[in-house]
Amino acid sequence: MVVSDETPLLANKQTIHGAYEENITLDIDRRDHRKVFDTSKTDIESSSPDHGMSVSEKKTSIWRDTNAHQKTILIYITIVNFLSYLCTSSASPFLARIVIQKGGTVVFSTIILQVSMITMAIFSLIIGKCQPRFGCKRLIVFGQIAFAITQISFGTIGYIDAPWAMVTVGISLRALSGVFQAAFNVAGLTIVCREFPDFISIVFGLFEAAYGAGAFVGPYLGGFLYDWSGNTLIPMAVSGGATLLSSTLGFITLRESPNNVKQSKSDISHLSRILSEPRAILIIGAAVTVAGSLFVCDATVTVYLKDEGFSTTGVGQLLFVIGVAYTVVSAIAGFIISRNKCLRRIVFLSGVIGSFAFPLMFIPEQTDAWIYVGAFGYAMSGAFAFIPAFDELMCAVNRDESATEVDDSMSSALSGLWNSAVSLSDFILPLIGSALETRIPFYISLSASLLIGYGATLMMAMSILLYRFVTRLKLFR
Repeated sequence: MVVSDETPLLANKQTIHGAYEENITLDIDRRDHRKVFDTSKTDIESSSPDHGMSVSEKKTSIWRDTNAHQKTILIYITIVNFLSYLCTSSASPFLARIVIQKGGTVVFSTIILQVSMITMAIFSLIIGKCQPRFGCKRLIVFGQIAFAITQISFGTIGYIDAPWAMVTVGISLRALSGVFQAAFNVAGLTIVCREFPDFISIVFGLFEAAYGAGAFVGPYLGGFLYDWSGNTLIPMAVSGGATLLSSTLGFITLRESPNNVKQSKSDISHLSRILSEPRAILIIGAAVTVAGSLFVCDATVTVYLKDEGFSTTGVGQLLFVIGVAYTVVSAIAGFIISRNKCLRRIVFLSGVIGSFAFPLMFIPEQTDAWIYVGAFGYAMSGAFAFIPAFDELMCAVNRDESATEVDDSMSSALSGLWNSAVSLSDFILPLIGSALETRIPFYISLSASLLIGYGATLMMAMSILLYRFVTRLKLFR
């Protein structure tokens, strides 16, 4: 250990508890404030890659600057994200056909598929508040198990003949799956905040890429297994069984943090603190609006493309381009931001601006090449706006440029609010866009849905600023 030249009695030893449970001892000279690290090893430090790292030294590589246990956690949560979207999208190719065969309508199948978004929006907030009591490991593992069981049970709706009974069972099971999906989504995001505070953007990019891959594989796998087997149980049993099997990895890999079981003693709730920050409202609103507009595009672009002379295969190719672009750009954006944090806000703002620019390329009588360019650019804008948003949100709540000081309770509240806002946007904006598309051109309806989302966000942020102004005005009187 390096020692100060001054009198030893003037040195004051302090212990700092690191993010990976190791202790760093500092010798602080009271006269010249020089700080020196104690480089002596402990039993726990040997497994930590950050031992001996200067406080000012920044981590630049998620693979090099994390230990083996953290890498396993990252792989596991990535698999969770992939399988969750694989399960929820596996029923898309055959559900409407089954509902119509039983005497229902397409509206019923849409309600069945989308009801999970409502329950996710509601229960994400509740779970985000209660997560510190239960612990991340219990929520993510048992949430996965329950989610897998509901998915497998959902496969039995093909054997129910009465249309109202089938719709009732389908809505109930999908609503339950939304509750359990909210549990492991919130817990997984909280674990990410705790284990990878310096790599939020790259982890987000990796997770969105996993979501996109699940969106590709799910419908293809579900449609193939349905055509091969001729029943609805096999596709759901395969996807649900894979999710059930992956939960064993979480049971083995994850361990509860001592901080996870402690409730915050603050009189002000974390959720209230987040919602009282205008910058946080603007970030959440802008990100989820762009994300929801991608669902608007997915739901309404088919009619526009048919009017432009696209075949069914051409429609599928364009949707494939949107999905691939979002998946690839998400991973690239996360990597770029992790290498240079200064680009975080630039990437975020470019995504928000691009979400307004690229819909203009979907004007009537447009060439096919420009339509593909617009689709790629719109997906790229969505990735640019969404990937850095959560990292920026953590910094806004912490009111500085670092996300490393956000504790587990705050991370849980942030995760719950984030998942709730995303789910609500993914449900409401497609409904608005679909209603507008029947009356106005596609590109205008897409831009209008964005304006509605951004307008609501701006109004909420302005109302908070107005409330602060009025409160301070009363104090001066």
